[in-house]
Amino acid sequence: MPTFPETLPKLLQDPLWADQPFWLLNFFEFKRGAEGNTDEARASFQRYLSSARRFSAQVRGSDVWFEGARLVSTRCLSAFPESHGVWDAVVLYEYDSPKSLLDLVVSNPDYQIAAQDRVAAEVKTTQVAVKPTLLTTEHGSIDASTSAQAEAYADWFWQQSLPGKDAQESDEPQTIFPDPETLTAQFAPGPKQRLDPESPLLALNLLRFKRSTEVPDGRALYYEYARRIQAIIEEHIPQPSGLRCCFSPCMTLNGDTDWDEFAIMEYPALSGLVGLGGSPGAKEAMKFRKQGLQAQGLVLAEPQLCNGFAEGPFRAGSDEDSVALPAPVAAPLPVVPSAQGG
Repeated sequence: MPTFPETLPKLLQDPLWADQPFWLLNFFEFKRGAEGNTDEARASFQRYLSSARRFSAQVRGSDVWFEGARLVSTRCLSAFPESHGVWDAVVLYEYDSPKSLLDLVVSNPDYQIAAQDRVAAEVKTTQVAVKPTLLTTEHGSIDASTSAQAEAYADWFWQQSLPGKDAQESDEPQTIFPDPETLTAQFAPGPKQRLDPESPLLALNLLRFKRSTEVPDGRALYYEYARRIQAIIEEHIPQPSGLRCCFSPCMTLNGDTDWDEFAIMEYPALSGLVGLGGSPGAKEAMKFRKQGLQAQGLVLAEPQLCNGFAEGPFRAGSDEDSVALPAPVAAPLPVVPSAQGG
């Protein structure tokens, strides 16, 4: 079980991460009241977002709070609450380097003051460092050349980091199939409804691939599934849909599972996600997913903010935090070193 005190030194020192920009993916589980509601915790978390805006303006020299934000949602649910956690909110924030995270947040007493309402709202957090490739809110798939460049970088990064990854234990459970009834129940009208079944949603995927004597390269098998399922989505699922964040290397800093990669898919509504398995060719594609994937952390989210600006269905809230949001800027793709080391 990775913990922040153990993983932060690696993030600061590992040449694959040190002195390079990255995203910090934060999942929050809110405190529940006597009747199981999260109203008080959500109010505290909203106050934290306002405090974070003021803190960000102070340290960045800008009055735009969401300058570093890539995704913010307080309307989300976890598809694997029992095995991977109940996640009520997500914030994906970009940092210039691991050292900037240390200086601006971890060791900054001013941030600890700004984060008091966050601490009051949460009962548990999961934090994952994500290597930036691309995040977009444009309606249409990420173009083939950009996707190929991102995949080449992820391939190179995977090979470089693989020696430091342990093989799974033989008794580690495979958790890749969420319970459909558990999911759909949280979309049903009533006091327990979490998301609107008719609204566009993002599927945030944390992936742990099989690594064992029997399956030495589960990642290659999963990528075959990903290629097939993306083509099926483009053909059979109405737009907007498809890949929104290319498969990106990640490192769990604090959480229950040591994740390998992260990706985001978009669906026009719950029906697109639920009906995906019945699309022509999906059953054959799913075989590769089962063969190569050890665990999945799936969070479905209705974003309040995506890629640092309000656009289309990703409408920022009407409060002061959504004033003067900056124009979208795609995260730059790092250059993949050549075989000669250039």
